[in-house]
Amino acid sequence: MPRKKSGGSWLPILIILGILVMCCGGGGYWVYSEANEPVKFEDSAWKDYSISDGSCSAKFPAPPVNEPLYGTPGVTGNKQIYNATGLKDAAMLLGYIDYSNPYAGLFERACQLERDEIKSAINGRVVRETPIRVQGFEAKEYEFESQGVTIIYRLIHMPGQFKTRIIMLMAGGRNLSVADRTKFIESFKVKGKN
Repeated sequence: MPRKKSGGSWLPILIILGILVMCCGGGGYWVYSEANEPVKFEDSAWKDYSISDGSCSAKFPAPPVNEPLYGTPGVTGNKQIYNATGLKDAAMLLGYIDYSNPYAGLFERACQLERDEIKSAINGRVVRETPIRVQGFEAKEYEFESQGVTIIYRLIHMPGQFKTRIIMLMAGGRNLSVADRTKFIESFKVKGKN
């Protein structure tokens, strides 16, 4: 007598597999969406930090790491960086570069070099390039986009008698909220002469 094939015994296994796929897939999406939520900084965490000579500052939600710039003759500088601990794609930067031999067109040339360097580093595109004024100083604001991530970068020209200073102010990343990005950029203050 031929054996009868039963499709009924697979039905409970298929149902269990379907439930597992739905639960694990849904759980995987939850983990992905939680990991890609913007970092949420408490208002009380934001503190004012100045660059090394105290001439300007911005509010950071945690103490920034200080990194000196070296290597180019006639150029000295300092930058302060905040990176969200344990998270990718959330960064804020305040820094400066001093040029001891300023020349006509220096700011425009520095802006072009910075724009091209950032664009290349993030493998992205320039969405917007806008001349602005920041507390009376000539400045340029860039909006970069790379893989759905927005970065705002301001360069502020502070000419002096014996040197020219260019302030760098940048905030962005997948895990930095628009509100916190704006809060950081708008917190910049000039406190004295360079």
